[in-house]
Amino acid sequence: LLAADTAKEHRGPRFGKSVGPGNGEHSGDGGKTKGNQTPASSEWSDEDDVYWSHQLDRASALLTKSGVGRWTTQLVVDLLMDNVTSMVDVEPFVHHQDSRAAVLNFSRAILRSKYHSTIDQVENTIKPFKYEVEIEPHEWKKAQKRSSALIENEIGLCRKAMHSIRSGIPRKQLMQAIQFVKTTEKRGLDPLAVQAEIARRDAAEHSSSSMESMSEGSTSGAKLGSGASAAEVPATEGAKDSTSDNIDEIGYAHFSPRLLRQAQQALMIQDRLAILHMRKKALASSACGSLDNKRLCPEIFLDVVAEKLAYNVVLFINYELLQDFFFQFPRELDSHMYYGKTLEQTREFASQNPRVGKHLQLLERRQKLELVMTRLQELVQQQASSEQRQSRGRLPSSQPSSPFSRVIG
Repeated sequence: LLAADTAKEHRGPRFGKSVGPGNGEHSGDGGKTKGNQTPASSEWSDEDDVYWSHQLDRASALLTKSGVGRWTTQLVVDLLMDNVTSMVDVEPFVHHQDSRAAVLNFSRAILRSKYHSTIDQVENTIKPFKYEVEIEPHEWKKAQKRSSALIENEIGLCRKAMHSIRSGIPRKQLMQAIQFVKTTEKRGLDPLAVQAEIARRDAAEHSSSSMESMSEGSTSGAKLGSGASAAEVPATEGAKDSTSDNIDEIGYAHFSPRLLRQAQQALMIQDRLAILHMRKKALASSACGSLDNKRLCPEIFLDVVAEKLAYNVVLFINYELLQDFFFQFPRELDSHMYYGKTLEQTREFASQNPRVGKHLQLLERRQKLELVMTRLQELVQQQASSEQRQSRGRLPSSQPSSPFSRVIG
């Protein structure tokens, strides 16, 4: 809560005019305030309690009314559709474009039918958090740990960004640019505008010096031109005098716009690091260990509110949207891919996959070959049986007569 004051102590007028504790301007009389104002106490007052409690309740209400139901439901719908799309973009659906389009269409239809009802249910569920949030001690402790970890992560990111700036610019050059930015912003000026004015002055001085050198080497017939240039120089100097006061007080230095932007970014990161370190100490203090001091620890309180919102959102999205989707999706898939299909339609569907189509062709060839083999075997059996019958019919006439028949004859 004291972030602005701490940053003001580090940066001074960058955050506004420096004022005393009683909101009176400092004078040169040893820190005395103007008029008869007396410096206010720096202790926490009842008015501060009322103000920050109101701000904290307002932040909680704004967080609850920020459209949590709509954008969380939309996030889940987009995630489901991304997963369905990734599923049909690979085998086997990649070979079946009609089936792929059918899967995407009925998936969108299922989600569309539950989209608005899910949003309404989620918004109605989190609506009580606009007015009152009940917090248990264990929830406060967990939120305190999460807030501290979040600030630690933010400090790490700021240090990484600061290291990236320092590694790309020489240290002395960066410090000079930072000092230039501080000086210009202290006087209420834009560093980039001041640097542009300096560049304009350099260009004007260079042009005037070149004109003087040309006039000195010219003949007497060209002295009138020299006089004209001399008349133009005072006009240029008069235009420079109107903007030279602040620039002369700031100092004459050349910095590229890119360097000035990086210097401004470095100052912003330094201010943010100072605030984050202050809040880290505040979260680790004993005052933030109790939920009665939620106005002193807004990070912890808002983390609890966000956790409760997320829990209720997940609960009702799972009940209103995900259960119906996971129940209807496989049944719609079976009805479109399996039920009601004839044998020819199933065969055509399977043949759309080149690998399965080749396998089916091999099976058809095998069936035809097996049929031919069966017919050939039947023909062989018929021929063998006919030969056996013929051999049995010729057998009595071809047998030799026995000796008993000759004796009898």
